[in-house]
Formats: sequence, structure tokens, C-alpha cells
Amino acid sequence: MKKTNRNVQTAMVYCGPDIPFTAKQFDSYTNGLPERLTLIMEEIPAVGSLVVPVERMAQTRAELMRSGSALQNIFAKAAEEIRRKEW
Repeated sequence: MKKTNRNVQTAMVYCGPDIPFTAKQFDSYTNGLPERLTLIMEEIPAVGSLVVPVERMAQTRAELMRSGSALQNIFAKAAEEIRRKEW
């Protein structure tokens, strides 16, 4: 039986568009997400879809580059909502 440590946090990568004063594309986090990013994820749900485990980063980047993919559409939606937000 495999034992798991529930206190271990998975390294995460933000694959979305730059968010002023908060995150740049492909920033990585090893000790949880910054509070500001978490708040923005609640306000702009598309941003949350662009935070992935580091193990999925290559797959996510490939999907972001594929024209018309679901993730590319989510990226565009997040970018639009970030542009409209007053910082």
C-alpha cells in the first residue's frame, strides 16, 4: 500500500497572461499560491484554469499553442478580463 504525505504541496505553474502586480506567465509556486493570485482566481475563474501542476506544464503549453483549443480560448478570456480590470 502506497503511503502519501498530505502535507506535501504540489509545485504549481501559472500558464496564463501576465497579471499586473501579481504573476507573470510561467511563474512557479512551491509553497502554495500567493494570496493575491488566489483572490484573482475567485474573481476571474478563467485564471484558475491556467494554474496547473508543474508535471502538466509541457502539455498545457502545447495546448495553449494549438489554435482554437479550449485552453487557448480560456487564455483569451482571462486576458480580456485582466485587461478590463482596474489595477
